[in-house]
Amino acid sequence: MRLEEPWLRAARTGARRAALVAGFAVATAGCSAYLQSVALWKPQHGSDEIVLYGGPDHATYLGCVNCSRYDSESVLNTEGPYGRYDSSTSIANPSSAFGSPYSEYSACNLFATDPPIIVDDQGNYYGRLSVNLRQPGPPSDSLQAWIFRLCARAASGSGGGSG
Repeated sequence: MRLEEPWLRAARTGARRAALVAGFAVATAGCSAYLQSVALWKPQHGSDEIVLYGGPDHATYLGCVNCSRYDSESVLNTEGPYGRYDSSTSIANPSSAFGSPYSEYSACNLFATDPPIIVDDQGNYYGRLSVNLRQPGPPSDSLQAWIFRLCARAASGSGGGSG
Protein backbone atom coordinates (compact mmCIF):
# COMPACT_ATOMS: atom_id res chain seq x y z
CA MET A 1 0.00 0.00 0.00
CA ARG A 2 1.39 3.38 -1.04
CA LEU A 3 1.38 6.17 1.51
CA GLU A 4 -0.39 9.30 0.36
CA GLU A 5 1.70 12.45 0.01
CA PRO A 6 0.86 14.94 2.81
CA TRP A 7 -0.01 17.77 0.39
CA LEU A 8 -2.46 15.53 -1.47
CA ARG A 9 -4.13 14.47 1.78
CA ALA A 10 -4.40 18.12 2.83
CA ALA A 11 -5.88 19.05 -0.54
CA ARG A 12 -8.61 16.48 -0.05
CA THR A 13 -9.47 17.69 3.43
CA GLY A 14 -8.38 21.34 3.39
CA ALA A 15 -10.47 24.46 3.57
CA ARG A 16 -10.34 24.94 -0.19
CA ARG A 17 -11.59 21.44 -0.95
CA ALA A 18 -14.67 22.57 -2.87
CA ALA A 19 -12.65 24.92 -5.06
CA LEU A 20 -10.05 22.23 -5.73
CA VAL A 21 -12.68 19.63 -6.58
CA ALA A 22 -14.17 22.04 -9.11
CA GLY A 23 -10.67 22.77 -10.40
CA PHE A 24 -9.86 19.07 -10.67
CA ALA A 25 -12.99 18.62 -12.80
CA VAL A 26 -11.61 21.20 -15.21
CA ALA A 27 -8.12 19.69 -15.07
CA THR A 28 -9.26 16.15 -15.68
CA ALA A 29 -10.99 17.26 -18.84
CA GLY A 30 -7.46 17.22 -20.26
CA CYS A 31 -4.62 19.49 -21.10
CA SER A 32 -6.61 21.36 -23.73
CA ALA A 33 -9.07 22.56 -21.08
CA TYR A 34 -6.15 23.83 -19.01
CA LEU A 35 -4.58 25.58 -21.98
CA GLN A 36 -7.90 27.11 -22.95
CA SER A 37 -8.56 28.42 -19.44
CA VAL A 38 -5.09 29.94 -19.17
CA ALA A 39 -5.42 31.45 -22.63
CA LEU A 40 -8.75 32.97 -21.59
CA TRP A 41 -7.19 34.47 -18.46
CA LYS A 42 -5.70 37.77 -19.50
CA PRO A 43 -3.11 39.40 -17.26
CA GLN A 44 -4.16 42.81 -15.97
CA HIS A 45 -1.30 44.57 -17.67
CA GLY A 46 -1.81 43.24 -21.20
CA SER A 47 1.28 41.01 -21.16
CA ASP A 48 1.57 38.05 -23.47
CA GLU A 49 3.60 35.53 -21.46
CA ILE A 50 3.07 34.27 -17.93
CA VAL A 51 6.29 32.77 -16.57
CA LEU A 52 7.67 31.14 -13.43
CA TYR A 53 10.77 31.94 -11.42
CA GLY A 54 12.04 30.00 -8.41
CA GLY A 55 14.92 29.34 -6.07
CA PRO A 56 16.85 31.80 -3.94
CA ASP A 57 15.81 35.35 -4.83
CA HIS A 58 13.65 33.83 -7.59
CA ALA A 59 16.69 33.87 -9.84
CA THR A 60 15.97 30.64 -11.75
CA TYR A 61 13.71 30.80 -14.79
CA LEU A 62 11.28 27.85 -14.73
CA GLY A 63 9.41 28.30 -18.00
CA CYS A 64 6.32 29.77 -19.57
CA VAL A 65 2.87 28.82 -18.23
CA ASN A 66 0.67 29.97 -21.11
CA CYS A 67 2.93 29.27 -24.10
CA SER A 68 2.09 26.57 -26.62
CA ARG A 69 2.96 23.09 -25.40
CA TYR A 70 5.30 22.86 -28.42
CA ASP A 71 7.27 25.96 -27.38
CA SER A 72 10.68 25.03 -25.93
CA GLU A 73 10.00 27.45 -23.04
CA SER A 74 6.67 25.84 -22.08
CA VAL A 75 6.15 24.00 -18.78
CA LEU A 76 3.85 21.71 -20.78
CA ASN A 77 6.56 20.65 -23.26
CA THR A 78 7.66 17.25 -21.97
CA GLU A 79 10.72 17.36 -24.24
CA GLY A 80 11.86 20.82 -23.13
CA PRO A 81 13.94 21.88 -20.13
CA TYR A 82 10.93 23.24 -18.21
CA GLY A 83 8.47 20.37 -18.67
CA ARG A 84 10.70 17.30 -18.73
CA TYR A 85 10.34 15.09 -15.67
CA ASP A 86 14.13 14.66 -15.38
CA SER A 87 15.16 18.32 -15.82
CA SER A 88 16.61 20.28 -12.90
CA THR A 89 14.59 23.33 -14.00
CA SER A 90 11.25 21.53 -14.19
CA ILE A 91 8.45 21.61 -11.63
CA ALA A 92 7.48 18.21 -13.08
CA ASN A 93 10.67 16.65 -11.70
CA PRO A 94 10.08 15.24 -8.20
CA SER A 95 13.85 15.16 -7.66
CA SER A 96 14.44 18.81 -8.53
CA ALA A 97 14.35 21.72 -6.11
CA PHE A 98 11.20 22.95 -7.88
CA GLY A 99 9.16 19.72 -8.00
CA SER A 100 10.29 17.91 -4.86
CA PRO A 101 7.78 17.27 -2.09
CA TYR A 102 10.52 18.40 0.37
CA SER A 103 12.24 21.49 -1.08
CA GLU A 104 11.37 24.93 0.28
CA TYR A 105 11.41 26.18 -3.34
CA SER A 106 9.10 23.51 -4.71
CA ALA A 107 5.63 23.92 -6.17
CA CYS A 108 4.91 20.39 -4.89
CA ASN A 109 5.79 20.84 -1.21
CA LEU A 110 2.77 21.36 1.04
CA PHE A 111 4.95 23.35 3.44
CA ALA A 112 7.12 25.24 0.92
CA THR A 113 8.20 28.59 2.27
CA ASP A 114 9.34 30.04 -1.05
CA PRO A 115 7.62 28.28 -3.99
CA PRO A 116 7.89 29.58 -7.58
CA ILE A 117 6.40 32.96 -8.34
CA ILE A 118 4.08 33.69 -11.27
CA VAL A 119 4.91 36.86 -13.17
CA ASP A 120 4.25 38.24 -16.62
CA ASP A 121 6.88 39.21 -19.15
CA GLN A 122 6.79 42.77 -17.77
CA GLY A 123 7.58 41.60 -14.23
CA ASN A 124 4.10 42.03 -12.73
CA TYR A 125 3.47 39.57 -9.87
CA TYR A 126 0.37 37.27 -9.90
CA GLY A 127 0.97 34.90 -6.97
CA ARG A 128 2.79 31.64 -6.39
CA LEU A 129 2.50 28.25 -8.02
CA SER A 130 2.20 25.90 -5.08
CA VAL A 131 0.23 23.12 -3.45
CA ASN A 132 0.81 24.99 -0.18
CA LEU A 133 -2.61 26.52 0.42
CA ARG A 134 -1.10 29.07 2.80
CA GLN A 135 0.77 30.73 -0.07
CA PRO A 136 -0.94 33.31 -2.29
CA GLY A 137 -2.11 31.03 -5.05
CA PRO A 138 -2.25 31.32 -8.80
CA PRO A 139 -4.74 33.65 -10.48
CA SER A 140 -7.01 30.88 -11.75
CA ASP A 141 -8.61 27.77 -10.26
CA SER A 142 -7.64 25.70 -13.28
CA LEU A 143 -3.97 26.59 -12.82
CA GLN A 144 -4.23 25.61 -9.14
CA ALA A 145 -5.87 22.31 -10.08
CA TRP A 146 -3.20 21.70 -12.73
CA ILE A 147 -0.34 22.03 -10.23
CA PHE A 148 -2.06 19.62 -7.81
CA ARG A 149 -2.51 17.12 -10.64
CA LEU A 150 1.05 17.56 -11.90
CA CYS A 151 2.49 17.02 -8.41
CA ALA A 152 0.29 13.97 -7.87
CA ARG A 153 1.47 12.45 -11.15
CA ALA A 154 5.11 13.17 -10.35
CA ALA A 155 4.75 11.66 -6.86
CA SER A 156 3.14 8.53 -8.27
CA GLY A 157 6.05 8.06 -10.67
CA SER A 158 4.02 8.50 -13.85
CA GLY A 159 6.02 11.59 -14.78
CA GLY A 160 5.04 15.17 -15.23
CA GLY A 161 4.11 17.02 -18.33
CA SER A 162 0.96 18.15 -19.94
CA GLY A 163 -1.71 15.93 -18.52
